[in-house]
Amino acid sequence: MKVLIIANKGRFTSIKEAAFAEKEIDWWDDSNTDRTVCMECYAAIELSEHLSLCGCSVNLRDRCDFADGDRCDTKNDALIYIGKAFANSEDNGGRDGCFRCRQHGENFIINIWGQSGIESLYATYQFLDNLGFKWYLPDEKGNIIPESISLKELNVDIEYDFRTRACYNEFIDDENPGFLLWASRNRMNMLRVNKFKNPHIVKKLGLAIMGGGHEIFYRYLNPSTVPNEKSGKTYFEMHPDWFALIDGVRSNKNENLRAAEGYYTGDNICTSNENGIATLAQNMIEAFNIGDYRHLEYLNLWAYDNGRWCQCEECKRIGNLSRRMLMLAYEINKIFVSAYKEGILKRRIKFVVPVYHETLQPPDKPLPDDFDYEYIIATFFPIERCYAHNINDSICTESNSLLIKDYDGWNSKNGSNYKGELFIGEYFNVSSFASLPFLFCKLIANDIPFYYNTGTRHLYYMHISARKWGMLALTNNLLALLMRDRCADGQAYLDEMHELLYPNTKEIMIEFHKILEKASVNSKYLKHYQFSKDGEKSSLIANITRDDKFPLSHCKFDYRDDSPESSISFIETMELFEEAKILINKAADYSSGAEGKRVEDELMRFEYGYKVMLFIFNYLQLRVAYNGKNHNNVKRFLKITENLRKELVEIREPLEEMKYECPFYLNAFEATWHSKTYEELKVKIEQDQ
Repeated sequence: MKVLIIANKGRFTSIKEAAFAEKEIDWWDDSNTDRTVCMECYAAIELSEHLSLCGCSVNLRDRCDFADGDRCDTKNDALIYIGKAFANSEDNGGRDGCFRCRQHGENFIINIWGQSGIESLYATYQFLDNLGFKWYLPDEKGNIIPESISLKELNVDIEYDFRTRACYNEFIDDENPGFLLWASRNRMNMLRVNKFKNPHIVKKLGLAIMGGGHEIFYRYLNPSTVPNEKSGKTYFEMHPDWFALIDGVRSNKNENLRAAEGYYTGDNICTSNENGIATLAQNMIEAFNIGDYRHLEYLNLWAYDNGRWCQCEECKRIGNLSRRMLMLAYEINKIFVSAYKEGILKRRIKFVVPVYHETLQPPDKPLPDDFDYEYIIATFFPIERCYAHNINDSICTESNSLLIKDYDGWNSKNGSNYKGELFIGEYFNVSSFASLPFLFCKLIANDIPFYYNTGTRHLYYMHISARKWGMLALTNNLLALLMRDRCADGQAYLDEMHELLYPNTKEIMIEFHKILEKASVNSKYLKHYQFSKDGEKSSLIANITRDDKFPLSHCKFDYRDDSPESSISFIETMELFEEAKILINKAADYSSGAEGKRVEDELMRFEYGYKVMLFIFNYLQLRVAYNGKNHNNVKRFLKITENLRKELVEIREPLEEMKYECPFYLNAFEATWHSKTYEELKVKIEQDQ
């Protein structure tokens, strides 16, 4: 098939030059028109390269070199026009782009466009998706190329259900181009990583840039900062009233010794002090112009993680902690709007405020009438949830029902004082999971439509990994699909994915993944934490040193509780891991070529997860034996755990991209999150001998 692709090269000498001119373009200037040209030309290049892979003969032409009379040129089987400039004035298409394929004699004329460059690019990917191209993994092993393509008359208007579909990981950077391409080709439209080393490429691929977090106060209003070298005085020495009043004393606490590792905690600022807030905002504006935030469009405006809040009367009068956080964003946003109008900032910044831990309850007082809901949005983080139940399962009284009560309270339809939209920040790869081989496809198939049907239009999960996904590709791709179309047939999608990625081992891999999903249901208790009925957090990580190691009905060690919300025991979990081990080894024996390489990634990530869970399982029994003074079992389980520890210390490949939270991602042993208490117990055992 001969194909001619027409695009607008703008001021550049060729379509190719325009497509790869991203570093010449100021993506952060709202008035820059080169952005659209670059993205549309890049869409033309992507389309050309993909069609060439399945045997098409493709040429590129600029629109100025292509006269209207050439539209019926029979030398080409298909003419494809990319970009808004070619749109018919009477047909603007869908909200997020569209494509039209019309037959003209024996030829086809195809128009692909959107109202912006990103919409044209993503409409191009949707067109390729319809032709059978798939992108399942963050490397070439996951690219599925049809042997040939066939065209037919088709009108497609594109409207994605979730307006924000984000990739989020605070512990990686943007250095894997395969990951960025996966995100763009699957129509994700936001990225949050720790360090943006390739921001121009990120923007060209259609990904808005998000940053910030618990670091804000530490970086931009730290009590220990000396803002003026002449005076030599710290912020606290000059303005103690800017900082939190704790037990009657203004706090200059600065305990962020782990700041380089990405964790920020301490005492928050005084959120009622106008001068302090103004200085914080000005310091942030400087960071947006010439500092670390110069590439951001979305800022996570968060307080310290588990920090302490100011107790002064002025802060208390603002309202509960949720309202304090929202009003802080309100005041900072006003300062940012003024800076934008004065030309100090070239772009508007959207502030994302956390509904997290202490701010789960909705604001207890109305917000100002001029509260800017377009540029201030709240993110609901159900971090205390379980994964044994759907988020909206009323039977889950220990965990999820508590969160849903708060979630419902933020809904403006239910009379919330917050009238804006919500982000959801899910935790399908929460930090302590450390990219273990946990699967949540059934949960995702329920929860994403639930979030949509209750008004949410913005979503990400923490923390998507960037390399060698293995089984994690199921979670990542299903989530991306349902954010685009909540009504999509997820099971049919997963079946097709297995068919295309594992043609010779499909049945084995389907069963392997089903067993892994069953083994993952109590992952929040076993490997992170979740709510207990009293609203406190409960986890094996914390409880392993206590007498009652399994206080929740959700998970017991060797039996299932009588409670209707109980799920599999830890022993059952490990039995499922043993079954999965047999299956993945069998798949490795029966696969080769590209399929074999995909199975290798599955095996690598499974062996890592299996050994991590096996260590925790045996370490738990070592603890029980030690407390029970069962010396024979102490000796037996110490030998097992020590052998496993030595193996885990050598395992780094599954964590190689996780660069920014030491020590938990140094190796698989640290990723157990039990290294400290295990080493302490080992010392006690050695002293007793």
